[in-house]
Amino acid sequence: MSRPTAFLLLTLTSTVYAASHIGAWPTNTKKGCVLKNKRDNYAELTKTCSDADKLTYCSSGGDPAACAACETYDAAAKPFPALTQCYKFNQKACCTSGHDATIKDSYSGLLSNTCLREFPNLEYFYCLGCSDAQATFVDVDRKVVHVCPSFSKQLWDDVDYDRCGLNLGTNAWPFVLPRIEYPNSTIFLNHQKIKPPYFRDYDIVVDDKDNENCFKSSMASVRASVSTIVVVLMGIMVSSLL
Repeated sequence: MSRPTAFLLLTLTSTVYAASHIGAWPTNTKKGCVLKNKRDNYAELTKTCSDADKLTYCSSGGDPAACAACETYDAAAKPFPALTQCYKFNQKACCTSGHDATIKDSYSGLLSNTCLREFPNLEYFYCLGCSDAQATFVDVDRKVVHVCPSFSKQLWDDVDYDRCGLNLGTNAWPFVLPRIEYPNSTIFLNHQKIKPPYFRDYDIVVDDKDNENCFKSSMASVRASVSTIVVVLMGIMVSSLL
């Protein structure tokens, strides 16, 4: 067997072995945030650090390497400075202001100035990297983002991008009308300029049905919160009448 052939077989064997040891989705979900971990090689942090350890490691003059190895180092946290583009995650985020600035610049390049606030669901989709819930719908091992069909519908069927146009074309013809360019939501969501920043090398997959492990619209959370508040208020009103 020639050396190149042996090397190719070894490479294929290693690839198959690695793939076979990836857990089935969603059992292989990660705990940490993608953007707060290594850029090209996500590493699960497992070192348990007490508050005293963190104070020692992470303070000025401490041990940066030990600090970054703590299992909570890549956890979602309240961002400071605050986020301006992905401000909906200012209480708890999986990104920093630097990531937020990149997302803002990328989104601004997608639309004309007068249309930047016309598509809130697309804005929210672009902020995937800041979502504190991303571990529930991002398969890091396979580089797949799972999108709920209801959110896919809001990002494609229920919105008219053609009234503004999107900068998805070429230098000679930058702005196009998506409805006439793309046949369905999957192809549209997998366009390199539509994929959220930092996730351009991921595949966007629309799941068959809504579940706990797919990316949902922010409005779904708002509706759920409103429903809960209404139920609580009704309970208080009934109790006061008894």
